[in-house]
Amino acid sequence: MVRDEHLFPASATEHTLIGPPTYPLDRDAFRRALRTGHGRALIHARRYGLKGFEDDVLEAAIQDLRFDGQLEPSREVPIAELCAIAGIVERLLDKDPTGNDDCIEHHCEVLAQFHAEYPDRVIQVLKESMRPWPGCHSLFPVDPLLEVGGRDALLFVARRFGELLIDGSVERFDEYLFFAYEEVHGKGKAWIDLDAMAGDDPLVRACFDARRDRDQELLEMKLERDARRRAGEAAGKPEPKTRFSWPGGARPTIEQSVRDLTSGDFNYFYPWTKTSTLEERDAVEQLLQTVDDPNRIRDALRCLREHGFPNFEPGHLRFLHHENDEVRWWAGEVLANNSSPLIREEGLRRIDESEFSLGVTLLTHSALPEDTDRILSALEEPGDRDAVHDRVLALLEMAKDRPEMNPERLLQHVYEWSPCGNCRHKAVDAMKASDSLPAWIHDELQADMHAWGDS
Repeated sequence: MVRDEHLFPASATEHTLIGPPTYPLDRDAFRRALRTGHGRALIHARRYGLKGFEDDVLEAAIQDLRFDGQLEPSREVPIAELCAIAGIVERLLDKDPTGNDDCIEHHCEVLAQFHAEYPDRVIQVLKESMRPWPGCHSLFPVDPLLEVGGRDALLFVARRFGELLIDGSVERFDEYLFFAYEEVHGKGKAWIDLDAMAGDDPLVRACFDARRDRDQELLEMKLERDARRRAGEAAGKPEPKTRFSWPGGARPTIEQSVRDLTSGDFNYFYPWTKTSTLEERDAVEQLLQTVDDPNRIRDALRCLREHGFPNFEPGHLRFLHHENDEVRWWAGEVLANNSSPLIREEGLRRIDESEFSLGVTLLTHSALPEDTDRILSALEEPGDRDAVHDRVLALLEMAKDRPEMNPERLLQHVYEWSPCGNCRHKAVDAMKASDSLPAWIHDELQADMHAWGDS
């Protein structure tokens, strides 16, 4: 197990109670706040400066430290403020954006915040950082450049994309290519400005041609969907207004679902788990008594994740000891729905044996109020961020469904220890809804990196 020193203290006993941070922050606390996004990092910087923390701020500017770069809001505004306070803007400008896509985009977004002070240097770095993104039929990153670079940047991006179209590196136009420009200058303005600047430039004209072809393609797809919908309505089989669809357009029978699970052809987990009946879940539970293939066991357990075993038996605990990691993980998710004392006993044992994530998950609906201290101490134990996130999700579920478990205390611990900003703010929303948000958390939220300007 990899320990993330930025997130966890040396000992769980150091943080048995949640209260406001102590200022000024020490370096470990500051580095942890940079990763989690807690407002205490900015509060410390504004009050005490950042002497001695410059390297940590630079790391936060060039590395995307968020838990989930796709789902959590970007942090370029608060990170740029930290860079200015730390006096490291020149050092940042000298760094070439590198790393994975999230890190490159984050670095460029932070750089764009300093365009007013360093216009030429910022634009140069942003242009040099842009590169083909063939898998997405686009260029990357373009948004930071288009947000601050004006018409010249727009023409630069269009010509670069035109080169990719002409040499065949991309096959179609990316309808979101100029989105950032139009967010600043108005819808449709990108094409108006390009038309005014392009003249007979073949690279820009290639963009216009590709856009025309893509618009026609999208229109034909829409007409086809509309025709299919009308035909279904005329035949008395309207398309369901749901976020999912069934294979073949109809819900499989119980027998078909069991056959698909047995053969490995079950590929409709989301709609099935969301809408399954007790009879269907009984059939899957019966199937688990006959299959040995770890993949089939895993898939059957996935089907039961939403509601758990219809008829819990002690023998179901055997899946927690399976040799396959995925089977064990899904077994924990399924058993977490049950409140049996046997599952509670298993969860507490797992915590005592340092299997913290599985232990907390099993206790989601089986824990008793006297178990709270052991559960919360497990949240603070070392672990990689994915493992801690599993514990956080279990605590959020426990706080929602178990009023006897002192939800306010659980939610405060989620706020403090969650590596995920979304989960941290789910805890905040729950505390607000129950009028239990501590004043110090309310104050810290005003500088929170996750919901910048909207705390």
